Amino acid sequence: MLNDTIKRMNLQLFAEDTGVDVSNNTQNVETPPDKTEVKTYTEDELKAQIQAETDRKVTKALETAKAKWLEEEQAKVKQAEELAKLSEKERAAKELEIQRNEFEAEKSKFQRERLTLQTEKDLINKNLPPEFAELLVSENAEKTLERINMFEASWQAAIEKAVDDKVKGRTPAGNQQSTTGAVTKEQFNKMTYLERLELKQKNIKLYESLL
Repeated sequence: MLNDTIKRMNLQLFAEDTGVDVSNNTQNVETPPDKTEVKTYTEDELKAQIQAETDRKVTKALETAKAKWLEEEQAKVKQAEELAKLSEKERAAKELEIQRNEFEAEKSKFQRERLTLQTEKDLINKNLPPEFAELLVSENAEKTLERINMFEASWQAAIEKAVDDKVKGRTPAGNQQSTTGAVTKEQFNKMTYLERLELKQKNIKLYESLL
């Protein structure tokens, strides 16, 4: 009896972590001293709720994909109807225009993907988080570089402040050199941006010599 109660309570805790709504599948258990009612359910009920939520998400995804497909098909039908109304010469010119537009769209997509990849590399080389690449990419390489430099300055200022606050609250001034004097050039090259800034705060002379 005790083991069954523990098992049901553990299942309830799992349900709360996963966000499963079990409001329609509950029963009362012995109330704690504060008289608060605890919702519980069986393992089969939990599986049913999870499956129902999964089915809902899959159905929604399928509906979204179907709506997008229908929109694309309707656009194609409309385009074909417009072309049918044109003369042979006009239709040829229109088809050429459509092909050019499609080519330009693919070209722009390819260029942005390539620029995003290069932005990620630039961020990594600067010891900055590459996950910001998508936000920093602009219409061309020059403007993207400007954004990267602005981001680097803001990031460095924020990190330096955080490191400074951390050092002030943790490391006595007399111990700064002793804790960082063993850093080698190889170790310095492998340091992250944050680690280098922390070294700079602790031992500026060592930092400059390694830099």
